[in-house]
Amino acid sequence: MLNDPDFEGSLSPADYTRLYDVIVAAVKKVAPHMKFMGPVVGDIAHAEYFTYFMDPKNHEPGIPLDMLSYHMFVLPDADEAAEVMPYTVFQQADKFLIAAAYIDAIRRRFAPQALTDVVDIATMLPDPLAPKLTQPIPRSYWSLSGGMFAYLYGKLALMGVEVVGASELIDYPGIVAASTLVDWETGQPNARYWVTKLLRESFGPGDRLIRPHPYNVLQPDPMPQIYAQEFVTKVGDRRVLLVNKRNTTFSVRIPGATGGYERSVDQSTEASPAKRALSTDTVVLPGLAVAIITLAP
Repeated sequence: MLNDPDFEGSLSPADYTRLYDVIVAAVKKVAPHMKFMGPVVGDIAHAEYFTYFMDPKNHEPGIPLDMLSYHMFVLPDADEAAEVMPYTVFQQADKFLIAAAYIDAIRRRFAPQALTDVVDIATMLPDPLAPKLTQPIPRSYWSLSGGMFAYLYGKLALMGVEVVGASELIDYPGIVAASTLVDWETGQPNARYWVTKLLRESFGPGDRLIRPHPYNVLQPDPMPQIYAQEFVTKVGDRRVLLVNKRNTTFSVRIPGATGGYERSVDQSTEASPAKRALSTDTVVLPGLAVAIITLAP
């Protein structure tokens, strides 16, 4: 990853941009319809990459930028207990969203035609390249990581980001084990995978997000521990994405839920996300759960 400033020997913004231009020009000669994206770096900690790379005056004439890309990883402190991690993870997620808004402002100024791909989102645990785990990864961690992804998915969608990626399909001790979507020994999906699947199956291009933040669908109002975002799908279904940001069970009232149904992932999920009909407007969210409520027609 020559363009990643976290790696020794990475390219400067100017060198990366020159290399990008040479590669794009060469590829377009043989694949004129190919699309290109960059610079695939971290968030605002490396703002110089975005301010330099996005400025057209730093590129050769005619070189396109079809999609802006960057990534985001959360890393709790080494001595953090599982009980503390939800606070750290969601605080870091909020800081990332501030950075994402700044990056988008740069995009709108220099390349408003470019789409955005937040190519990798994941959590890690301290010493991600250690060949052995010092202790087993608790089940709650996978749900927390999945919940953070769902939270950022909703927030970034509201911002207008076109693509959000969950990193990574399979990792293992020595290669960021805590970022895996499936168990490296059994191949079985964890909560991070099931949340990603749930989002992919529930939302998609053509859906509309309800603005502002839909506190009107969430009671009591407000509940800072619960994230809620209402979507209207392209076929007209009203769905509410809920994320419990704490490892504590909460009950929330969603007007219009009666007669609808819920699909959810929590720490008890072993297989595909659970689905159940709703006979009341009250929804119970276990600790660190992600749920999607499809409201009654």
